[in-house]
Amino acid sequence: MSKRLFHVTLVSLLAVGLCLVAGSGERCPSPDELESAPVLSYHQDHAKNFRFILTTIEDVTGSSIATGDLVGRFTACINEAMPRCQSQDFEGSTAPDSMAACLPVTIESNATHITVNTERRDVTIPLTRSPWKISSKVTRLIVEEAPSDRHTQVTDAIWHVWVETALATLGQEFSYFTYADQLSLKKARSKGKSFGPGFWPQMVAEGIRVAEISDPRLVDSGLAVGDIVTTMDGELNRDRLFDPWLESTPRDYELTVAVDGAIRTINARTVPLRHRTLTWQQWRGVVYVRIDRFAEDSLIEFRRMARNLEPEVSGLIIDLRANPGGRVSFGLVDCFLKPGKIVASSLDIRTGERYDLDATVEYFPWPLVVLVDRDSASMSEAFAATIQTHDRGLVIGEQTLGKSVGQTTYPIGDEGELHLVTTEYFYPGRDDGWSSGIQPDVVIAGTDKDREKLRAILEEPFVDLDDLINLDPVLQTALDHLIGTNGGPL
Repeated sequence: MSKRLFHVTLVSLLAVGLCLVAGSGERCPSPDELESAPVLSYHQDHAKNFRFILTTIEDVTGSSIATGDLVGRFTACINEAMPRCQSQDFEGSTAPDSMAACLPVTIESNATHITVNTERRDVTIPLTRSPWKISSKVTRLIVEEAPSDRHTQVTDAIWHVWVETALATLGQEFSYFTYADQLSLKKARSKGKSFGPGFWPQMVAEGIRVAEISDPRLVDSGLAVGDIVTTMDGELNRDRLFDPWLESTPRDYELTVAVDGAIRTINARTVPLRHRTLTWQQWRGVVYVRIDRFAEDSLIEFRRMARNLEPEVSGLIIDLRANPGGRVSFGLVDCFLKPGKIVASSLDIRTGERYDLDATVEYFPWPLVVLVDRDSASMSEAFAATIQTHDRGLVIGEQTLGKSVGQTTYPIGDEGELHLVTTEYFYPGRDDGWSSGIQPDVVIAGTDKDREKLRAILEEPFVDLDDLINLDPVLQTALDHLIGTNGGPL
């Protein structure tokens, strides 16, 4: 039987590995989107760990993954990459290293079996076998077609596809897997602690401006506030300003700095940072608080801020725009409710038990405005929902993302962590959540262009309120509300 030769690259396998159910339809990202997608670290234990993943999903959800659904999605995701690769010439000595794992493989499946077609043979596996045995056999057949020096990478890539495909069968948008090479930095960020270059950067036309220096060794090396960093370790990433430099362990790095038209090199080492999830400014009685994500120390940061405020506080603005959530931090919203008020209501999906959390901590009575947008999610929405439910303040901005669920984390050997939806959150004291997003009390929808300009300012380590006010009608409305509340101009 003649076969058509398809070239499945490692990059393509990684790309199709992130086929997720998003909303009502599936999406297989392109190889370009996922050129740097993570690969798993311990291929020899993949089969065992995948079996554990399937078992955990069954234990938590109460139902097993349908073998036909799993295999069908796996087949569709793998085959979607093939036409992309077939149209390109990845053969010969000029092929990029990332394309050197091309494999002559096709996969077919139906309601009763899955078939792996290679140049050497066709192997059909009945779907009556267990999912983990099928996945193990299919993976081995594909890996056999790879060059020996690529076995580890191809194995990692194929198991990446199986894991993400298994999660896609759940139909839960917010269940996901964190791979081992992502974990340490993810945990560091959730704690608000990591290692960084010892200065706060600010993007300007010439490069990166040094806005503040926290490492005295950099000062000793000649770095000064206002200097322009032209490269770090030989490059300048303009797309992502600060996150690429945050890491879970310390390392050496090299800066090139432009001073009076001359380029100078500074060698340094990253230092422990406490990532500031909360920044604030106070002027004329109004306090503006920007929270970019919730972390373990968010409540501590807020209380520290409260101690440093000037005595007369006429109002507080909490900016949660573009805040994806982070750690569950109901202690922070607790600060704005009198003791005994319900801070949060939730349902344990596994047991059916409902929980109500009452306010207990120190109460701050300041007039309050909360700013949200379509990228405010999870804990940000819970914060806004609580303030809105108790009529504690005004919520202004755009309708939020709509994530009213929480996940429980399950360690999976050395592979990483499985995060499954196990909790549903409700408006305090009610039985409905915000899966469609929270509707602000005052809706102000900006254009994409305005939103892009605003996001550039909000992503800076230090927000210049004068710049923000001039192009931010949401903040202007918040100020007008607080001015009216307190009967006079700022």
